[in-house]
Amino acid sequence: MNEHPPIPSADWCEDEIDLRELTLTLWRGKWVIVLTTLLAAVTALVGSLLLPKQYQAEADITLAQPKLQFKAAEGLVLEISPPDLKTVAAIAQAPEMFQRLATDEAIQAAWSTEEGPLTWQRLASKAKVKEQGESGLQFSIKDTDPQRAVLLTNHWANLVVTEINERYGWAAIQAQLTSQAKKAQQTYKEAEKAYEQEVSRNQGTTLSAQLKHAEGDLNCVLALQSQLKRLQADTLSFAAYLANLEDTHTLSPGDALSLATLQQRALATKVCVSDTTNLQVQWPTETLTSLTVAQARHLLQELDGALRARLKPLPEQQKSLETKILHLKQAIEEEGTRLKEVAQQRSIAWKTYTSLEQLRSQTQPLTSSENQVALVAAEAVKPERPIAPRKLMNTALAAVLGLFLGSMGIFIREWWTNEENETEGENEG
Repeated sequence: MNEHPPIPSADWCEDEIDLRELTLTLWRGKWVIVLTTLLAAVTALVGSLLLPKQYQAEADITLAQPKLQFKAAEGLVLEISPPDLKTVAAIAQAPEMFQRLATDEAIQAAWSTEEGPLTWQRLASKAKVKEQGESGLQFSIKDTDPQRAVLLTNHWANLVVTEINERYGWAAIQAQLTSQAKKAQQTYKEAEKAYEQEVSRNQGTTLSAQLKHAEGDLNCVLALQSQLKRLQADTLSFAAYLANLEDTHTLSPGDALSLATLQQRALATKVCVSDTTNLQVQWPTETLTSLTVAQARHLLQELDGALRARLKPLPEQQKSLETKILHLKQAIEEEGTRLKEVAQQRSIAWKTYTSLEQLRSQTQPLTSSENQVALVAAEAVKPERPIAPRKLMNTALAAVLGLFLGSMGIFIREWWTNEENETEGENEG
């Protein structure tokens, strides 16, 4: 058994939109729609004609990929990291950038025909940055004067390029190296001055001469001690020999020769600078061969006493000289250490300065225009046509809006009329 589709109810049919009725409604209000459309279009056209013309100048900059690393002869590696597009865009639109742009004399001269003061806020409101590809940015500025728009755009682009290269390019490294080289040069001059002052006041040479003199005195005292002790031993030995002889006997020629030898050795003892005591022995004026044994023993006793007196101060003198020598050596070492330190500081300062100067000269070629981080790819040129106001587009859009508003007004009027008629019909019934 075939099933027939359900027949639509009368209520549903009454709710259907009657296109014919809508069309008739619009036709009845066609003059209202036409007038509304014409009024909106004419208003938009007049408004567009009254608005000042706006010109837009555009300049393009490119972030290049320069040589990123440089290896110096000393093994130092310098490298730069180019910024990304978002960073450059943020720098370009920073208030500081527009403030610098507003202080440019050429910009201030060109702004004299513009109404209102020149502020960075007004410049920022005219400017726009747009990314182009992976390494490009487009800078654009709108202005009522096409020539001024070109001037503003090109100055802005060049200012940003200079800022980027100074911050991130080899120019930034050159600036740092130059600054460091100047500081290193100043440090070297100060180190050289300190070295000259230390050399002028350093007592190393004087102390070395004093040390040499003191060491000579000490050697003399030590040699004298040894000489006197040997002479004393020989004197005592000869006195012991004479003790076995008769006091009244006359010295034999051999004994007289021995006594004469002791006499010569006593007279030939060293005389040091630090000596304060000399041998005090009264030698007889007659020949020693005429002396008796007793006289000879007496003479030897005097010689022994003189030798003891001469030896007594020598240990104290030795100790004093050794202490003096120790102090002199310490002082010389301290003087030498200070001189070595200032000389080393001067040498380090000189090497640092020459290395930085050499590195600066080696990296100088990298600051050429072919090796920059940012470049102006295309400068702005004078625009041939204004970009605003767009009279045809504004008129067309206004006409469409007027058409829409007029149609809506007709429908609203028709609906209101139907509502009033229904209300009157219900009241009469």
